[in-house]
Amino acid sequence: MEINGTIGKNMDIKTITKIDNSLRGDFPDLFHKLERQKGITGFISILGDDYRVKTFCRYNHILRVVNLTKWLLTMFPKRDPHKSLFIAYFHDINRLPFAHNVEKIIQFNQSNNIHKYLQLCKDHIPDDYIADLQSVIEKKTHSSPESQIVYAADATEGFIEDPLFAITTLGVSADFLPQIVSNYLGFDNDREEFQYLVTYLSKLYTDNPDIFTIEFGDIVFKYASTFINKFNQNEKLFIEMPEFPEIRTALKDNFLQKLVFPINNEIVSQGKRIAKEIAIPFIEYLIDKNYDPITMLMEMTDQELLNQAVQLGLTPYHQKEYWPKLVSLTTCASIP
Repeated sequence: MEINGTIGKNMDIKTITKIDNSLRGDFPDLFHKLERQKGITGFISILGDDYRVKTFCRYNHILRVVNLTKWLLTMFPKRDPHKSLFIAYFHDINRLPFAHNVEKIIQFNQSNNIHKYLQLCKDHIPDDYIADLQSVIEKKTHSSPESQIVYAADATEGFIEDPLFAITTLGVSADFLPQIVSNYLGFDNDREEFQYLVTYLSKLYTDNPDIFTIEFGDIVFKYASTFINKFNQNEKLFIEMPEFPEIRTALKDNFLQKLVFPINNEIVSQGKRIAKEIAIPFIEYLIDKNYDPITMLMEMTDQELLNQAVQLGLTPYHQKEYWPKLVSLTTCASIP
């Protein structure tokens, strides 16, 4: 695990890839646990028999964050690449089934839980790695250099991928983008290039979801790297800049939370309904049986939780009632 000799030197992708590969030998149990994220809500819930849903899983988001982190490490060589990539891979490792849609309802504190979760892991994880992981989960802008670089990658991915998902997979018109958001992200719906991109991804999503996932990742990286280059200043990450709270408010608070999340979390994924009719009854069942519900849930995927709730008779409805509503949502552009 000792890689301090690489810190401060020019970091090329070949060196970073070598360090990336070494992580699997250092943390085999965590990488095994990471596979669960293929069945955890990312943009929408991972339920049902529609082959397209898997493109929205949290695992794919994590890989996009890792990819952007690798690129940032070439720009900021004083960051510890081993620790940075560890944080990028595992910043969502203890997400519950249905992620935010359930976690908010039951007031699950991911940061407080991460230390307990990692204590149950068979791998040896240094204390400073855990502390930096918590900093990213808590979205701290002033923390260790490694936490900062991963938080910058994670924040940028969210800014870019969520609206692009809405436009290319849920039928939401690009016209719903406020001008200030278009200016920040570089999504110019008046330009033929962007219009072609949306049409291309939308068709690919329907025709070949596997290729869509790859192409979507490449396009998100293009916009994310452009965004970072635009707002980084004087060898500092944009999250360190005084302007960052204003950027985050415009993109996250005023746009994603008000316009995008009501679409993917509620209209499509039925998040509050799932929390009320599936997650909370299952948690109450586990408590009644003297099980630790959080420990149990952190071993389950979205589909496994739904299966258990239905099998136990905790809901009178068929599973299909809870599958994501993957239909055209062009009328959602008017959501306030």
